[in-house]
Amino acid sequence: MNEKYSASQIIQRVFGTVHHEGVQHAANLENHWKAVVCSIQGNGLNMFDHSRIIDLKNHVLLVETDHPGWTQLFQFHRKFIVHQLSRLVPELEIRTLSFRLISAKNEGGQGLRDITREEAERAADRRCPETGESGNTSTEPSREPAPEIPEELRALFRDLEKSLLTKKRKS
Repeated sequence: MNEKYSASQIIQRVFGTVHHEGVQHAANLENHWKAVVCSIQGNGLNMFDHSRIIDLKNHVLLVETDHPGWTQLFQFHRKFIVHQLSRLVPELEIRTLSFRLISAKNEGGQGLRDITREEAERAADRRCPETGESGNTSTEPSREPAPEIPEELRALFRDLEKSLLTKKRKS
């Protein structure tokens, strides 16, 4: 039971089952991901900076973003990204992208977090200082008068309403 192993034997035992081909595919995918995403005109570099590949399973590439706005941009460019990746790494047979948002757990406590009851009450008090209450907790809509709309904005709305009501439909 007191067998001694060299460092190379331990490393071989631990990493001996790793498929070298899979590691190579992952490295290729990461490099091509950067090239494809950065090639998107306008926001490509920012999109790359705010995302990362998480997994590839069942021909679906899971991408994590740090804000819903970046996810929306990726969805807009999904077809282009999938086409380019399929062309550059055809052996992975990527068919679509799936997205998830970075959670506070995944990024070490940064980002969004749950607020305490006291924080919520303080925020509600800041919104309703004149009543001294914690805010409107009823399910009924507020009966407070709506703020006055400037006359020039009212005129724009009236013009828009007239144009919508008077346009003839094409048959």
